[in-house]
Amino acid sequence: MTTKAASRAAAQVAAAGWAVTGEARLGRLQAVAFVGGAQGGTSGSCLLTQGNLALFDGTRLLAIAYAEPGARATIGGIEQLASDAIRL
Repeated sequence: MTTKAASRAAAQVAAAGWAVTGEARLGRLQAVAFVGGAQGGTSGSCLLTQGNLALFDGTRLLAIAYAEPGARATIGGIEQLASDAIRL
């Protein structure tokens, strides 16, 4: 499931052609989860492909995490657990 970009960092990701699947704060950093594609599945589910997690300081990209090509699972959404904790 994709979501509308709320932060400037997520807007940058969306402007580059990726689909934002979630956002969260991690201390002073902005975390943005995004995917390259989504396909409809059974029972209203979505199969997300090319999942990534980007960490930004403001609008400056610091790091990108992703699943290895061919991995059985990919990064989907993100959930804020606490001010310094997220769940992918």
